[in-house]
Amino acid sequence: MLPKKFSLTDNSQSLKLEKLAIIIVSSRDSDAKSKRDRTNSQDRKVTLIGEVVSVERLKDGSVKIQPLRTFDKNYSLREMYRKPPILIETVNDLCDE
Repeated sequence: MLPKKFSLTDNSQSLKLEKLAIIIVSSRDSDAKSKRDRTNSQDRKVTLIGEVVSVERLKDGSVKIQPLRTFDKNYSLREMYRKPPILIETVNDLCDE
């Protein structure tokens, strides 16, 4: 379970990054029915879900790992693989922090 805090040994000075965000992403097909069969269609609906986990080096040299946020949004399969806005917005928000 997160959050966790770890104390590192001698190599704690070798950590170059103060903060790191790990974005975990998955998708699920919708069971929505339409007038035509969308089984192989790029227009079928899918849900993009994800979680952002932060890894942060603290002033005392320890490392804290904790969840930052979750997200989900419905897209057509085509849009999800090309340019999913929720993922782009999440990355932009993290860069602004």
